[in-house]
Amino acid sequence: MTPPDPRARCLALLASGLDMGTLHIAESGGVQETLRGALPGVTAKMILRTPAVYDTLVNKGAFGFFESWMRGDITSENIGLLVYLVVSNKRLLESLTKIPTSHLNPQRRYPLSMVHPDFLSVWMGKTVSFGAGFFDGIVETLDQAIAARHQTIKDAMMLRAHDSILYIGQTMGSFAAFFAENHTSSRLHVLTHGHLQKQTLQQDMRIRGFDKRVTADICDETTLQGRYDFIVVNHLLETIPPNQWDHVFYKLKDMLRPEGRIIVQIILAESPPPQRTTRRTQTSPPNLWSLMAHENARFMSQEAFLGYAQKNYLRVRDQKPYPKDMARTCKLLRASLDSHAPDLRSHPDGNTHRLFWSFLLSVLEATCLQGTLIPTHWVLEHDV
Repeated sequence: MTPPDPRARCLALLASGLDMGTLHIAESGGVQETLRGALPGVTAKMILRTPAVYDTLVNKGAFGFFESWMRGDITSENIGLLVYLVVSNKRLLESLTKIPTSHLNPQRRYPLSMVHPDFLSVWMGKTVSFGAGFFDGIVETLDQAIAARHQTIKDAMMLRAHDSILYIGQTMGSFAAFFAENHTSSRLHVLTHGHLQKQTLQQDMRIRGFDKRVTADICDETTLQGRYDFIVVNHLLETIPPNQWDHVFYKLKDMLRPEGRIIVQIILAESPPPQRTTRRTQTSPPNLWSLMAHENARFMSQEAFLGYAQKNYLRVRDQKPYPKDMARTCKLLRASLDSHAPDLRSHPDGNTHRLFWSFLLSVLEATCLQGTLIPTHWVLEHDV
């Protein structure tokens, strides 16, 4: 029997997972296909510039989609709407993310930690912090949103004189500068994800005169050490493979002083239905964003998060979801990215990075809006 050609296999894959909504596929040469789910939903269009895309999607799944988008082989009149259609159809999303992807990690080629701050500051604001998330009040700019977010973290800590704070996560120094300017009697140690981040932060602290109170190092979650009154975990756990989650929770608890607090801002996956009992679906449902961010990463569910905390004798003092705040942040990021598109295109490698972050931002917008991913803010303390 002759195996089906890549086009037929790809169309069958897409059609089998499309439960709701409509997908229009426009091919090179003017051929068009329309796939409709049994239930109503959004309508999106995917434009394929080359027949090779069919084979790429079948064999590489979500990574194939991403890499084809980066090459320009796949385009869309509204990439956000196309991503929303995918994440709204769980069977389609799962079929795309079951493809083996160990050798396909775009983060290795377009990592935030290796992009120069001068480039990022063009569209991310002077603080160069990707994402604001949980914050209160009315804000009009990305810088205002990020400052408001830092204030909510500081308020949750309830700082006293001479406290020691550990900050772990994606940062180019914005929280360090905010902390040093607003709390002059404590010390802050920042763990970053790259040498460029570390050097940028250290240089900024020296210029501001904060280098005696603010120190920096490269983040290695498996060898965390020290004792701190407060630990801030800023979207760290999403980038760690599931087999390290328990160890990291243990290390965080072990570093926390008796009266201390851990402030965690994390994006969780929706809780799986009770009948799904395998470990993978209980703790790490597949999704496009996790695949784009880290080849081994998966978002844990709220039940998994609480389970790891309780196992390591940490109790929840406060918890708040913030999808509306994240939606506001996404709008600010999108507006800034779009308004600075000409500047980014003229920057060396700027268009590549612009396409990369535009795609990731579309995934974040769609998954948070659809409810597949849930941004949350937690305050943990010792369970004594």
